[in-house]
Amino acid sequence: MHFPTTFASLALLASAVLAAPAVADRDVALITPEIAVPESIKAATDLGIDVWGKLPDDAVKVGDHWEAEVGTLANAWLRAQVDLDNYEAALEAANATTHIERRQASGWANIGFTLWTQDGCSGQAAWWDNVQYGWSNYVTTNYYGLAIRYRGLRSGERLELRRVSGSDWCGSYWGVINGPTGTSCYNLAATNCLRLYG
Repeated sequence: MHFPTTFASLALLASAVLAAPAVADRDVALITPEIAVPESIKAATDLGIDVWGKLPDDAVKVGDHWEAEVGTLANAWLRAQVDLDNYEAALEAANATTHIERRQASGWANIGFTLWTQDGCSGQAAWWDNVQYGWSNYVTTNYYGLAIRYRGLRSGERLELRRVSGSDWCGSYWGVINGPTGTSCYNLAATNCLRLYG
């Protein structure tokens, strides 16, 4: 009979489960085996960053937006934000979100944008947590990547992409992203300014 072997296996399994360390509520989502954790979220978490928490203190406030140099905690947090919406959607679809703390934006258009100096949403970053319709959100450096955060563009919304012309950082219209879109990372031509219209 196989009873002694089965009994021994069950006893070993039970002792392993009972000896396992307790997991904090927030960590439950990060160890769900059915869902792959995006590399950017793993990297930020390995640095001790709470990707659902606030922007780290090494970000620099410049006018109406935040900037983060490569290698800073803020830069790692911003890169994780690019993948966070899709990761949360996957967790939600798998009913694994009972212990997840989600960031909530408030006011204005309830959409965030991050511009990146390199393709693939990498390099130095400039971040607007929330934007107002029709407002010029600009930086004085050329950026080549764009991440849309919190929600995608809705049907009827458009995000104008602009670049510097003379001394006007929003002086030259060069393209548009029309809604509806998802939250994602886009590679762009040189861009200095974003304007959202609804």
